[in-house]
Amino acid sequence: MPKISVIMPVYNKVKYIEKTVNSILNQIYNDFELIIVDDGSTDGSEIICDKFAKQDSRVRVFHIKNGGVSNARNIGIDKAKGDYIQFIDSDDFVNNEMFKDLFNIVETYKPDIIINGISKVNCNGNEIIQILPEMSGVKNKYDLMNNFVEVQRTTGIYGCVSNKLIKKSIIDNNKLRFDINIWLAEDLDFYLELYNYTSKIYFHKKSYYYYLQEAENSSTTSGKKNNYLIQAKIILKEKKMLETNNSLNENNLKNVDIIITNFIMSHIYDKFDKNNSDYNIFLQDIISNEELMKSISYYEKNKFEKLILYLLSKHQKTLIHLLFSCRNKLRLLYRKIK
Repeated sequence: MPKISVIMPVYNKVKYIEKTVNSILNQIYNDFELIIVDDGSTDGSEIICDKFAKQDSRVRVFHIKNGGVSNARNIGIDKAKGDYIQFIDSDDFVNNEMFKDLFNIVETYKPDIIINGISKVNCNGNEIIQILPEMSGVKNKYDLMNNFVEVQRTTGIYGCVSNKLIKKSIIDNNKLRFDINIWLAEDLDFYLELYNYTSKIYFHKKSYYYYLQEAENSSTTSGKKNNYLIQAKIILKEKKMLETNNSLNENNLKNVDIIITNFIMSHIYDKFDKNNSDYNIFLQDIISNEELMKSISYYEKNKFEKLILYLLSKHQKTLIHLLFSCRNKLRLLYRKIK
């Protein structure tokens, strides 16, 4: 059995996939399998995937009906035979020393998960920014969670799907899978579950993963619009994780409530900017969630937003609707005058 299973979803990435796969197959350490899950590609990516499978016995390809990146990753997990899991997206690429260095860490420290840095690059492969973990070496989950919200908010490093090597037994023993109903921050949602079950975390202050910014067709499910309320609920899950692990300190609490409130306000703005007639329904979705309501923060909010949040706390849906109706009419009038 291979030591590492690399899971790579693919959906219409013909422009990038050869570079990505070659960066994996050219690793110095070669005791791995590459599981490519073709998520219903129609641009020729599926043909390139099969070509690699014929050329290299380490490559296994599974063709499925398009169901989104979370579903594709879940199928990859089901098919994986390795002791450790590495997720790689099909428009990114990796340093050829990555598996060698990471497995040296595995053999020396036997961590549950290794968290590395990540390099964001442009379409020419030039580095835009490199993000490295603040900590180094062996730590536990309480070290991770101590300043979790601020680090995740400013770097995204704890929720990024691909800068981590994960012990597969943790995923299997706890039946962890990506939520197929989430199409943005589904990786953060996954790791918020996984961190609960980790005891030994190795922070490696080196970047091997090159994350392409603004890639064409960067999602395996097109046409999906961000749902801010779902994002608020993911951050609420983050809050519950910290609370469960006795890590909801003052700094984490302040920051997590600010983020939840920002998503709640974004959800309300988004709905009313469309002159949404079902305001009773979407406002009630917020009001009926007691944990969301308890998380509302007035910190750094303007007077209008503070008023909206106050009315929300008093369940005054009609007054909120009236305020936004007036706001939208005034904005329209201003545009005409301007």
